[in-house]
Amino acid sequence: MSLSNEQYNQIMHIYDERQLFRQRELEKRRRLLLAKIPRIREIEDEIRREAVAEVGRRLAGNKGGAAGQIAQLSAEKASLMREAGLGEDYLDVPYACSDCKDTGFIDGRRCHCFTQLSLELVYDSHTDTISDLSLDDFSLDYYPAAFLDKRTGRPARELAEQALRQAGVFVSRFDDSFDNILLMGGTGTGKTHLSECIGSELKRTGHTVVYLTAFELFSVMKQEAFSRERTRAGEFTRMFSCDLLIIDDLGTEFSNTMTNSQLFELINERIRRRASTLISTNLDIEGLSESYTERLVSRFVEYYTALTLVGPDIRMLKKGIQ
Repeated sequence: MSLSNEQYNQIMHIYDERQLFRQRELEKRRRLLLAKIPRIREIEDEIRREAVAEVGRRLAGNKGGAAGQIAQLSAEKASLMREAGLGEDYLDVPYACSDCKDTGFIDGRRCHCFTQLSLELVYDSHTDTISDLSLDDFSLDYYPAAFLDKRTGRPARELAEQALRQAGVFVSRFDDSFDNILLMGGTGTGKTHLSECIGSELKRTGHTVVYLTAFELFSVMKQEAFSRERTRAGEFTRMFSCDLLIIDDLGTEFSNTMTNSQLFELINERIRRRASTLISTNLDIEGLSESYTERLVSRFVEYYTALTLVGPDIRMLKKGIQ
């Protein structure tokens, strides 16, 4: 993926901000630590003196004898921190990306987090808003067993449990098997939330994820079709070569023959590459058949695991309206 100089500088600025934040957090924690346990400063000074003296002894050809003393001081420091309820790793401020240590590069090559930032920047993806979610955040409490699916007669709770269970399988086997998800259900039944939880789980494990609403996706396709700066044929499919593409609310966009054709090209190309796609929609299979081409729906039937969420509008429930 090619980036303009401005886009590249934007990404590197993000890494600079991450490193600055970590440094400030480390300094803050250290101030709190020394204020709470003054003995820590004395221990660290003693360790430094012992280390310097050890170097001098070795340069003079003498055998070192500081290792035991340093180990004893380090053990005392760890014990004091545990007693204060801080933990030995209190000063190990986590990186946003532990693989590249917030530099964006590993052995001179772009880290997966750099690729993710590039995708979010270039395609205006909202994936950065789902970073803190997990499948544990998907609550089954909003799916009453007494609420039955009108088509199948199955309880809402049962369908939600199945969807959550399959989502866990999808995430855990993501690197070992190829699958896609078609998540169907009415408005407010939690489709977007479950999609975001799945995307966040995979993003956390170093996978590249792009999240777009159907409206945003079709806007991109329209720009691709009419832009005077179109690149070589097939560039549209290469743009979405991320590990997971999430298309939210398919069926709410304004589509036509041209965009439907582009959508088929995108879906088909990702299947060919064995790149997973997650699609949420308010439509059932019959509704999809009425809105999209037969060959596209056939791809959904053949290559996608269909899941359904039903129940009262969760957003209304949270507002106390239902």
